[in-house]
Amino acid sequence: MTEKHDPAIKAQINQLLKEIGSIDIGHGDGTFSSVCSNYGVSMDELESLMQLTKPLSSNEYHQVFLFMVRAKQSTSLTPCIPPSHVLELRARLLMEEVQETIKALGQTGGEPDIVEIIDGCVDIIYVALGTLASCGIPDKIFLKEVCENNLTKVVPTCTLVDGKVQKPEGYKPPRIAEKLLKVLNGIKLVKQAAKLIE
Repeated sequence: MTEKHDPAIKAQINQLLKEIGSIDIGHGDGTFSSVCSNYGVSMDELESLMQLTKPLSSNEYHQVFLFMVRAKQSTSLTPCIPPSHVLELRARLLMEEVQETIKALGQTGGEPDIVEIIDGCVDIIYVALGTLASCGIPDKIFLKEVCENNLTKVVPTCTLVDGKVQKPEGYKPPRIAEKLLKVLNGIKLVKQAAKLIE
């Protein structure tokens, strides 16, 4: 398998992730004042981070984020790789919803059920948004990139294999790493600016 994203950009991302650190608000009492005291950030810095990422996220993402904060599930205001127990939970939840949707599609011996298909697909989206929230990753900027990128696969000469559109010659993958790097650099600037005005 060839490298999908530029290793130099991925190295920059990893460095910025270390520098920025995560601001997990899913623990403690879930209030912003406890987040500020737990992570040594000011309320202004916290509000600036929230404002920075808001345009990059959908309303649905914010609703899932709020649910997770209220449920005291791990969420982060900054991009991060969460602890292994959080990664295991997210993987388990995703697998459970995918399996329920496969069953609803009639692929495990039963009949397809339109209501259960809707329920399963929406639950997959909800859990996927929760997984992004656990990692402090806004959804809108990356979903837009992937949707626009997938449209580049549909060219007059595109081919289908088992119903799936194949990547045409000259296809370039979505710029996920580049977009994440921009988000991380924006967060770094906000944190630096907050320190200057303390």
